[in-house]
Amino acid sequence: MLSHLLPKQPAPRTADWRFARMSVCIAVLCEERRRLVTVTDTKVNFGVFSADTVAMKDVPIYRRCTALIAGNDTEHANSILDRATQLLYSDGKPKSPSEVADIVDQALAERVNREIETKILRKRGFTVETFLEKGKQKCTPSAYLSLCNRIDQISLSLRFLICGFDAKGLGHIYSVDGKTAPANYDSIGFWAIGSGAQAALSSLAFHANNAAVSAYMSKEEGVYFALTAKFMAESSDEVGKKGALVTTFDASAEHKLEYVDLEGQDKIRSLWGEYGAPRVPKGVANFVKPLVQPNAD
Repeated sequence: MLSHLLPKQPAPRTADWRFARMSVCIAVLCEERRRLVTVTDTKVNFGVFSADTVAMKDVPIYRRCTALIAGNDTEHANSILDRATQLLYSDGKPKSPSEVADIVDQALAERVNREIETKILRKRGFTVETFLEKGKQKCTPSAYLSLCNRIDQISLSLRFLICGFDAKGLGHIYSVDGKTAPANYDSIGFWAIGSGAQAALSSLAFHANNAAVSAYMSKEEGVYFALTAKFMAESSDEVGKKGALVTTFDASAEHKLEYVDLEGQDKIRSLWGEYGAPRVPKGVANFVKPLVQPNAD
C-alpha cells in the first residue's frame, strides 16, 4: 500500500530478507488519542552488509490496526502476521486493539512451537502436544531433560508494535515480543522497538518531560517528534539514514492515511539540524575550565 514511498523497484517482503535485522519502529499518539503517527526506517542489516530504502516494516493487519516489525528473525514475520490475520477474521466478530495484540502474540507462539517441532521434536516422533502429554513417559530422564533444555533455548528475535483504534475512536499502542504478555503504552503515549529504540525513546521522553510530547499534541507535532526521534536513533549502525516511512492515520470510517514523502522528511531534518538537534555551546571548553578544580589533597 505504501510502496510508492520507496524507490521504484519490486517491494520486498520481510520474508525475503533472511537473517536481516530490522532496526527501529516508532508509534506516537496525538490529537487526544484520535490519531496515530508511525515512523519506521527502511534498512535491513545482514551483519557483514546492509541495504537501505528497501524494507517495508509497517503492515496493515486488521481494519484500523497496523503492525510495525523489528527484530533479527524477520523471515518469520509474514507467516506470523498471515496467521494472525486468519485468526482475526475467523469468527467475523470485531476485535479491539487489545485483542489484536493478543492474537498476534498467539500467532507468534504458534510459530515458535513449529520451530520447536521442526528443529527438535519431529525427528523423535513428537509434536509439542504429544511431547507435553507423553514425553516424560517415553523418554529416559536424562533424554527428557536434555530435550527440555533444548526447547527452552528456542525463541524468535521478533517484536511487533500493534497500533490501532477501538470502537470509541481512541488510539492504542501494544508491544508484542512472545516472551511476556502484550504490553500497553497508552498512558505513556508513545513507544519504540528495534535496535534504535533506546535512542528514540530517550528523545521522546526528554520532550515529554518538558511537556512538548503528549497525547494532546497536534498531528503535525506528532510527526515532528516521531521523525526526529528516528533521527536520534540513527546513532545505531542498524538504523537506516536515507529515509523513513512516516504515516498518520485515524479511526474515521475512511481510515484516512497520510504520509510525509522523502522531500518533506529532508525539510524536517534541516529544521531539526538548525534548531532542534543536540549541539555544543560555543566556547564550552573555556566555560567549563574554571569549574574543574584540583583535588584539595
